[in-house]
Amino acid sequence: MNNTSKTKQELIEEISFLKQRIKELEQSEVERMQIGKKLRESEDKFAVAFLKSAIPMAITTIREGRYTDVNEAFSKVMGLKREDLIGNTSTGIGYITPEQRALFLNELNKKGYVENLELLMRIRGGEARYGLFNSTRIKISDEDYLLTVVTDITEKKRTEEVLYQSREQFRAIADYTYDWETWIGPDGKVIWISPAVLRLTGYSAQECMVMKDFPLSIVYETDRGRITKHLEGALQGSSGNDVEFRICSKDGNLKWVSISWQTIHDEQGKNLGSRSSIRDITDRKLAKEELKKSEEKYRNIFVNAVEGIFRTTLEGCFISANPAVAHMLGYESPEELINTITDTGSQLYTNPEDRDTLIGLLSKHGFVKNFEVQCRHKNGSIIWGT
Repeated sequence: MNNTSKTKQELIEEISFLKQRIKELEQSEVERMQIGKKLRESEDKFAVAFLKSAIPMAITTIREGRYTDVNEAFSKVMGLKREDLIGNTSTGIGYITPEQRALFLNELNKKGYVENLELLMRIRGGEARYGLFNSTRIKISDEDYLLTVVTDITEKKRTEEVLYQSREQFRAIADYTYDWETWIGPDGKVIWISPAVLRLTGYSAQECMVMKDFPLSIVYETDRGRITKHLEGALQGSSGNDVEFRICSKDGNLKWVSISWQTIHDEQGKNLGSRSSIRDITDRKLAKEELKKSEEKYRNIFVNAVEGIFRTTLEGCFISANPAVAHMLGYESPEELINTITDTGSQLYTNPEDRDTLIGLLSKHGFVKNFEVQCRHKNGSIIWGT
């Protein structure tokens, strides 16, 4: 037997080694296939999460801002094809200016990320749009890149500009008006109050702005229901005029005010809130109350007087009559007298010329005293009166 020949044991060991090696290779192939599958799954997820996302996103180099990938939403916002963007820089295509990119990098270097940075961007054709930028560092193949999400806030900014301009115009007028003016946003929060609120309430505009539940907090408790109704209507887009209620001023006194409000819309019809004008009507309300008291006092005298009192038009028609004159003339009530005698000149006075004389004296002197006349009683008899 040749000494160089492998022993049986050696052959067995070599075969065993080869089998083990084949098994390891087979295992490596399975792992390779699994890794490939996971990689494909990861790429599919990336395609869904990034490429098909409705949110505009782009991956760029940090130093140059060169696009390495962008999704469909980003391409749509830019007005350019994906292949036209990849390889170009944000400043090279005029999307943002070098100064804006410097501002962007300053935020990135200071915080390590960019959060809610507003920039005016230019898309294809030079159209200006407002973008809200959020960016974070990511690693791809051990290289640092930026994943940037851009939200188009153009309509929001334009609405804010319209609201600001309207508010400034309103403020320029309202700062010098006698009425207390208030601007309430569509969310129900008070945006601005005119200086006149101090004269009406004793509270400054600054005090009112930080007051909880203003203006309801100074409305007289029993009147709050109607004002709540007004605020709800204003938020829903309605307008209204002359709702009267009471407020409690800083010194504890009650004041009557009248509110008128108008809902404000932008050019697209979006609700920007409501502006209200509140006027002090305390003197008017007090005058009305005094007039009401005076009228009640006169009515009591008129109704309960023992002398006959009545009013007529110049043509001789009764306007009013008290119970005393009705009873003197034989009628059950003033209403019966007024409905029965429609012409005092022919139906009440026995001598129609007496009435003409009476009117002449009134026109000349403004009053008549102790002028004696004959009047017809309901039963046909004649009574004398002055």
